[in-house]
Amino acid sequence: MRTWLSGVNAEIESGVRCIVLAGGRSRRMGRDKADLLLDGRPLLEWVLQAPRSADLPSDVLRRDRVEGLGPLGGVRTAFERYREDSLLFLACDSPFVDGVTLLRLLRAGANRHESVVHVRNGRPGFPFLLHRRALSTVEDQLARGERSLLRLFERLRPLVLYVPPQEEARFLNINTPGDLERARRLVADRRG
Repeated sequence: MRTWLSGVNAEIESGVRCIVLAGGRSRRMGRDKADLLLDGRPLLEWVLQAPRSADLPSDVLRRDRVEGLGPLGGVRTAFERYREDSLLFLACDSPFVDGVTLLRLLRAGANRHESVVHVRNGRPGFPFLLHRRALSTVEDQLARGERSLLRLFERLRPLVLYVPPQEEARFLNINTPGDLERARRLVADRRG
């Protein structure tokens, strides 16, 4: 049976790096989400498994050049720190994203050298791919005091990959204790 992730060609262009954003304040969770344990392993370890399985270079960004700017601050810091043409951004609190998903996203963006975002439940989010030319839009938005990723995607008009309902759990973000419990149930259900 073919799924929406099948047929991914692993031969992607060079000049891409995965960046795991792990510098948030975790207000809703009350503690650093990257270190939360899921099935005995920190969330960050779960997330890093995806680029490893896809043989993609990755780094963790724990501190932004300017604190308090949310994910856009991390995006800007990453483009300042790394020289790749494209950066694929992952959240430290999305443990079920896999390497095939990342390769599919990269392949979609490589065809026309554009930014790509996944949309789940009608909302764009992680993981997403930005090409370096998006940096000017990020900087302009930050200069205006706008920190919203949603607003960035509205301005960039990226290629959109819609997540079908049967695959939504793959994109679960763990923002609250309730989300963590849901993730634990998903792991238990997968074990059978």
